[in-house]
Amino acid sequence: MQFYNVAADDFYNLAIPGKKLNVISRDGNIMSEVDSVDSELMAPGDRVQIIFQADAWGEYDVKSLLYAQGFFTFPEATFMKIKVRGLPVFPRELPTKLRPYDDFRNADIDRVRTLTFSEGGTDDNPTFLLDGKMFNADVISQIMELGTTEEWRLVNQSKETHPFHIHINPY
Repeated sequence: MQFYNVAADDFYNLAIPGKKLNVISRDGNIMSEVDSVDSELMAPGDRVQIIFQADAWGEYDVKSLLYAQGFFTFPEATFMKIKVRGLPVFPRELPTKLRPYDDFRNADIDRVRTLTFSEGGTDDNPTFLLDGKMFNADVISQIMELGTTEEWRLVNQSKETHPFHIHINPY
């Protein structure tokens, strides 16, 4: 199943109570192995692909669990039901490996960058800043050198959770 959070400001803490969400892809990137989680927090713009295994026929609630985001607490809510019907089948084993990728956790780092999210303005008219500046689509603020490895440290000084993702992967 694929889930997309196309809301501008809402967070969803995706869960099927009593079941594992077997995550195989986040933000269009296939993972190296299945990540079995109880819930998956989805910020605005996030997308996730999961494998769900039902034990038996019946109905399964798909919920967004309670989530305190900073400015607002999103209540628990059921937003869909999965109906499983038909003759039972033997469950299949989930794959343990999906797609290999280069593990950079122990790589030599050529450059370290620190990017800081903050807020300005007023409570009635907040502004959202990156390194103290408003976003400007005509300005390129980060340039990486091809063939180098960088570590980006993200600091959030705002009151709210701030999603961070690269806008190059197609939906």
